[in-house]
Amino acid sequence: MSRKLKASLRKNQLTEYSNDYVALILERGSMNTENIIDELLNDGVDLNRKMALDIINSFNAKVSDLVLSGFNVNTGLISIHPVIKGTLNAGKWNSKINTVSVSISESYDLRQAISETLVEVKDDNGESYIINNPTEIKKIKGFKIEPESADSSIDTDNTACGIAFRKWLFEP
Repeated sequence: MSRKLKASLRKNQLTEYSNDYVALILERGSMNTENIIDELLNDGVDLNRKMALDIINSFNAKVSDLVLSGFNVNTGLISIHPVIKGTLNAGKWNSKINTVSVSISESYDLRQAISETLVEVKDDNGESYIINNPTEIKKIKGFKIEPESADSSIDTDNTACGIAFRKWLFEP
């Protein structure tokens, strides 16, 4: 299946800089389990709709039980693990501060699909730019849009930008 995300280039309202933009995903709607099963049926997958719903609902309930029992669960699409949020002052649980939650991250298959997804960014003049290669560099509104990597660096003439080390940090 060919995947394309469409986004709209907008000025970042959270900063005062005139050259700071964000890309907002243009959502196409919402899908639930039943809608996804209908999509599979439309694609010609031979399955019993009721049985598929029962299996998926049972699977979701079992994943929930396992995660909330302390297991890290990898569904093939996402990885889920439980977390406790908030500090336990004096070693005591405070229901106003502490909560149980889950952390969700993409698994290998989803990361692979993300790397193969086209992104179409449309600026406020209606001009579209398609980014279809993870290493491709595009210019939008005079700004270079390029993927970040572990060896990314800040390209600036401002010497105050970056990390400063002070001598007193290293004195005993």
